[in-house]
Amino acid sequence: MLGRLSRLLLSLPIQCRGPGSLWHFGLAHWGLALLLSLPLSWAQASSPQSSTETTRVAVAANLRMAIDQLTPAFQARHPLARIDFVFGSTGNFTRQILQGAPFALLVAADEQSVEVIGQAQQKAGRPSRAAAYAQGQLSLVYVKRLALPAQATAEQIVRASRRTAIANPETAPYGRAAQQWLSRSGLSLSPQQLAIGENIGQAAQFLLTGSVEAALLARSLTSHPTIQDCCLVLHLPKDGLDPIRQAMILLQPTNPTANAFFDFLMSAQATPILQSFGYQRP
Repeated sequence: MLGRLSRLLLSLPIQCRGPGSLWHFGLAHWGLALLLSLPLSWAQASSPQSSTETTRVAVAANLRMAIDQLTPAFQARHPLARIDFVFGSTGNFTRQILQGAPFALLVAADEQSVEVIGQAQQKAGRPSRAAAYAQGQLSLVYVKRLALPAQATAEQIVRASRRTAIANPETAPYGRAAQQWLSRSGLSLSPQQLAIGENIGQAAQFLLTGSVEAALLARSLTSHPTIQDCCLVLHLPKDGLDPIRQAMILLQPTNPTANAFFDFLMSAQATPILQSFGYQRP
């Protein structure tokens, strides 16, 4: 049934309405689409009150749900700000920015990509500003129909699953974290047992449409009611894994909206919102 619901949502027209431009599908399950890997490259979160130029901000896919809560708080402080949020994998954004993509700000899922971009900016004589804003966590999500005992370990859950989804380790930091956890857990999955999504949102899509029975996702995506209804969640210990430190880099320091959103993400007002999605301050 969940797969049919997902396909129904995919077939409906997408509209952006109101401050913060939540995705509206005319259904109570609009949030499901935030987790699915639709072509969201031009997803907007804009203030209709603004007459200023729109600022394009690239955002790692693990922040989709958090951004939906952060945006109204930001716009309450900056009612004339107009932002287009573009969601995707950090690796793809890094490549695009190095090739000249006109993003004003990258909110990444790691620090390494931000360092690479910062070095390129410095070499080109372009100013930039960077900061680590959050530390994420990896979670294992699996469908309830597996009917495993409550004390089942994460390793047992993966072994019992027909297929497990992860984000692409080559472009997505949470995919690299998932690959590291699988390796350190002694789990060697065949290509038939492993589904690789372009980003963490597509890995979630594989789970929600029934293509896989388990997925290694960002903890920030696991609190959504749709996930809670269909699946069980096991937050993985951070011990033995490289920290998932997430950083951002301001690419257009003279852009007032980009500067304001950068400062907002570092502010005390943003902290409880980030924490509600399982993030910690680094």
